[in-house]
Amino acid sequence: MFDALLEKPGRLVTDEVLRQAMLQLAARVALIMFLVWAVSIIFEPNHDAARLEVASDTLEHGLIALGLVMLASAALPRMHLLVIGMSVLGLGVGLELLQYAQLAPGRLEVRDIMANLTGVALGILAVGIGEVRSDEGHDPQGADGLN
Repeated sequence: MFDALLEKPGRLVTDEVLRQAMLQLAARVALIMFLVWAVSIIFEPNHDAARLEVASDTLEHGLIALGLVMLASAALPRMHLLVIGMSVLGLGVGLELLQYAQLAPGRLEVRDIMANLTGVALGILAVGIGEVRSDEGHDPQGADGLN
């Protein structure tokens, strides 16, 4: 369908390459939107997660960490998964330090850091399992069983 498009001179773009590029672009847009939402929550002066019917503050931390790991891994496929996880965890710890220094609303809570760690671990696990499953049956040299 898109065989007439050229990625590089002399190299055709296949449907699979186009699908991967669109998925990566969508993940990057979603990651930016997710980060804007998360930052707006952090610095909202009247934010109180306890008033929400769905989630507590600790659950909110874990879910945000999980979402950031999953979206960042899709948006930045060449970045190592552990670097993504450590970066997200660093953001969570940094937020708690900002709260401790009273530069952000809230107060330092160890359980929030543990929730961030749990979200990061679950995100790494989910993405890691997905990567293993997507590689099943494929030759790492790209031959896909052809000799």
